[in-house]
Amino acid sequence: MADKTLSIVEETPRASAIIHAPPKGKMAFSGDGPDRLLCGSCSNTLAEGVSDGQLFGVFIECPECGALNDVNA
Repeated sequence: MADKTLSIVEETPRASAIIHAPPKGKMAFSGDGPDRLLCGSCSNTLAEGVSDGQLFGVFIECPECGALNDVNA
């Protein structure tokens, strides 16, 4: 499984989906793909088992630090 550190954004484009912070200790997504997505601010694991393009247009809010992460950057 490859770790991918996400980019932090200040504002979200209007036509995008946001996964609001899941409860601490839980991930925003879990699948069977090859990658693990890490918060670009605090390196908390946000999702695992992700394939390229699977979460297109999605931003994930980190439950640890509150940063908004761009999955596609």
